[in-house]
Amino acid sequence: MKRALIFSVIIAFCFVLTVSCGGNGDSKDKNDNDNSTVTDEDQADGDSETPVSDEETPETDDDVVPTEDDPCAAFTCPENATCTADGDECKIECNEGFHPNAGTCIPDTELTQIGEFTAEFDGAINAAIALDGTMLPGEGEAVFTYFDDEFTYQAQQLPQEIVDALGINLSFPTTVKDGFMEGMLSVIWVDEIDFNALMTGASLRFIAINIPTALAAGEDYDFVENEIFAFYGDLNIDLSNNKIGAKCVRAVSGVESALTISDISAESITISAHGDLIDPQYAVEELGVEIPEVCAE
Repeated sequence: MKRALIFSVIIAFCFVLTVSCGGNGDSKDKNDNDNSTVTDEDQADGDSETPVSDEETPETDDDVVPTEDDPCAAFTCPENATCTADGDECKIECNEGFHPNAGTCIPDTELTQIGEFTAEFDGAINAAIALDGTMLPGEGEAVFTYFDDEFTYQAQQLPQEIVDALGINLSFPTTVKDGFMEGMLSVIWVDEIDFNALMTGASLRFIAINIPTALAAGEDYDFVENEIFAFYGDLNIDLSNNKIGAKCVRAVSGVESALTISDISAESITISAHGDLIDPQYAVEELGVEIPEVCAE
């Protein structure tokens, strides 16, 4: 009886230990699970890093489009235009129905007036361009606007430094037969002549009125009907080869332009003219005017 009681006590003791051991284990697992669970509130309050979204993912080398071979990559193409790579340059072409105007493309239905001009000349007609001082200058001035700028071109002469150094001489305004185009009298005015600019090969700005040699004295000749035209642009004076010529054109006379020839002979001419200046590309394509290359700038 005593042994049976002792045995029962031992069994009961072990049962208590077993329950206690099992309870402790469940509690530990529960605590571990509680510690590993992160609520939305905990995540908001914590310092844990937020995953990077697709938009914030840095570009890889595969995502970067190379631009060094595309001259148009860093260029904003004007509206109503198409830009394509042409070697090392970005070529701009206005879409059908549009034409260039000061870096933009505007409808062909718009007459692109970018200035206006008045001019007077009285002087000799030179048979050819010569840089030896034998060309006779005339008198008169050309006043014109180009966008927001106004210019007055009057009498100009090559600086004495050039005359002394190179033995050439040239004065403006002047009229030259077949000056810029065959069959035309070119009456030419130039901007102020800068010695340093000419010595470094820089071009000189000019404005010229080109008159068919067949025209006689008369008033208010319409430019378009009589194939008269004026243009403003850059003039090349090649001192090394004693040559002068139009480099490029920035503006051309428009449809509202007229010329009066007060007097004309084989040796001299007296004229006055006035009108508007328009985009040169428009003049070429719509009016059929033949001009030197259009200035790229």
